[in-house]
This record gives sequence, C-alpha cells and structure tokens, in this order.
Amino acid sequence: MSQKKVGNHFYLSTFSQGTWWVKLSYILMGTANFASRQIVKGFLFLGAEAAWLFFIY
Repeated sequence: MSQKKVGNHFYLSTFSQGTWWVKLSYILMGTANFASRQIVKGFLFLGAEAAWLFFIY
C-alpha cells in the first residue's frame, strides 16, 4: 500500500477497499494470511488472538 498512515483514515480506507478476507481479518486475526496462502503466519496470528482471549477471560 502506498497510503500514508494519517489517523484513522488509513485503516478506514483499507477496510473499505479491501476484500472480504481483509474485512474479516479486522475481527478475526489471521484470516487475510490464510487467503494469501501464508498458512503458518495465519495460525500464529490466530493462536496469538486465542491466547490473548484466554488470558483476558
């Protein structure tokens, strides 16, 4: 991406212009990595999110 990070505008434009995998990744970490065939990285993000949720609750 060639956009500069300027407040929330960067994240909102990424969300609005992204595929449904990217939009799902805003809720469930790692799904965009699975779509990009980065399976190991996707499982690492998913595991980190699961560990964080387990720690919090």
